[in-house]
Amino acid sequence: MFKWMFLPLKNYAGFSGRSRRKEFWWWFLFTFTIGAGLFFPVFWMFNKAAPKVLFSPEIAEMMEEGIFIGPLEMLYRIIEATPTVPFLTFFALANLWSLATFVPHMALSVRRFHDCNLSGWLFLGLFCAGFIPFFGVAAMVAIFIIVGFIPSTPGANRFGERAIEPGSPNAPLPPQPSQDSPPEVKPW
Repeated sequence: MFKWMFLPLKNYAGFSGRSRRKEFWWWFLFTFTIGAGLFFPVFWMFNKAAPKVLFSPEIAEMMEEGIFIGPLEMLYRIIEATPTVPFLTFFALANLWSLATFVPHMALSVRRFHDCNLSGWLFLGLFCAGFIPFFGVAAMVAIFIIVGFIPSTPGANRFGERAIEPGSPNAPLPPQPSQDSPPEVKPW
């Protein structure tokens, strides 16, 4: 069961081949659980400080005088009111986690597209379209539906054989050198 969670880390930047839905969902559960555990304290500390700033007498006085406080100024005041060391620690850890899991998540998504007999370039196009206002939500939903719910193409397709459960008796063995030829020497 847990082998599926760590399979994308073993194949960190492997964009070729195929991956099963099971691998995607276990990876999603693993990364979401840790990510939520790291981001929750950040949001909790931020939300605890926000009412103190927004409803402070100083802000009320400024608003009565007609002084406009922009959203960035308000955000700065809220961050300033949060406990600095724990907030920045969890914020840094959460962002490091996001960066560390970005490449394996992209590679896994491309392999899932391959498993559905779709090109990885289609994934890249939809991912980039996700940054276009209004169209982006539809593009991200399309990616999630393809990656999470579309079944595998049975048998082999243009991207290779169907992904097999790691450790099963049908899993391919690593290539063995033949007895007749000398061992291959690879350059650095």
